[in-house]
Amino acid sequence: MDPVRVLSRRLRGRFGIALVPVLLLLAASCSNQLPTKPLATVHVEGSIRDRDGAGLSGVQVHIFGSGFGTTNAYAMTDSTGAFELDLLEGKYVIYLWAPEGLGLSDLRLDNVSVTPDSRRIDYRYTGILIRGTVLAPTGASLDSGHVQIYSEGEGNYYAVQQFHSGSFSFLVPGPGMYRVSVHPLKDSFPRLDNQALAVTGDTTLVIQIHGVPVAGRVLGPDGAGLEGATIDAERYGLRSYGKSGPGGTYEFWVPEGGYRFLISPPYDMTFILARISSFVTISGPTTLDVSLAGTRWSGLVRSLADSSVVSDAGISAAVVADSYNRRAIDRTGADGAFELVLEPGKEYDLSIINSPGLQPLVIRGLVAGADSTFDVYVDNAIP
Repeated sequence: MDPVRVLSRRLRGRFGIALVPVLLLLAASCSNQLPTKPLATVHVEGSIRDRDGAGLSGVQVHIFGSGFGTTNAYAMTDSTGAFELDLLEGKYVIYLWAPEGLGLSDLRLDNVSVTPDSRRIDYRYTGILIRGTVLAPTGASLDSGHVQIYSEGEGNYYAVQQFHSGSFSFLVPGPGMYRVSVHPLKDSFPRLDNQALAVTGDTTLVIQIHGVPVAGRVLGPDGAGLEGATIDAERYGLRSYGKSGPGGTYEFWVPEGGYRFLISPPYDMTFILARISSFVTISGPTTLDVSLAGTRWSGLVRSLADSSVVSDAGISAAVVADSYNRRAIDRTGADGAFELVLEPGKEYDLSIINSPGLQPLVIRGLVAGADSTFDVYVDNAIP
């Protein structure tokens, strides 16, 4: 007996409906389905060229299949801008990633057809050339850094280029309003952010980072020049900073305006509290000398159980209600000793932190007056 009719009777008896037409349609569909024809393998050749027609070396060609049976592939252009690879016949999406330094944005090519009669993938960049030079506040070419350019409104053009000896170039897609930013690799020069640029045709720019020098000396708690301290100026998102060298001397450039400078100790001297300068108006070359001397708190961390010294205990003095969240941190050695150098007259919360095996401890509202020596007693953590 026809199995379709048998199944139909069983379903009719169970559900009270007749499914013969549906089942016959499915059976016919299955019986008429034939194996699909294998996709042809196509040897594809291509080239990527610049606006002037010269081949571009080192362009990454990322290929993603968008049709049934297609696969993904990768190639890179050779010294002549050419590439080749094998692809299955079908539709593809192709991304082009040009080497950094050419000023070319990443591109996406949609719905690229590959067939035995269409074996080439060629692309030539077009657009408007923007080239330029970046000058330091001193007027000399900026050694190195990054230039970023992006389009306003529609278009979504965005490119970043690392430059050397101040020179850069971009190929933008067309006229319009763009924004240019410069990030010097040398942090002693401020950044230049979002400078407006109206583009109507090929353009040559000279971009100068504006700033005036701030120089001085950082002295440590012992009164000697402190090497490795950081002097940070930040205003309205424009940030630059200097680092003290031998003898504690430093120099960096900031745009004219009003600042409070944050002076931080070297990374391996966190027991010294960072300082904030008084408000300084910068309108020309400025000398700013800073001392990180202050009130010393020293002593031992001991166990409350037997008064033995505790090694590897973290101890912190955090300035109360400080917008910079400043704190001095030390860690005891084998002898349990600690030392903190603080800004006099400030109120602090003294804490035991990051100390496995010890219960947390906070002593609030201690004012740094004269130098003090005292012991801090802590409980062992509850198992």
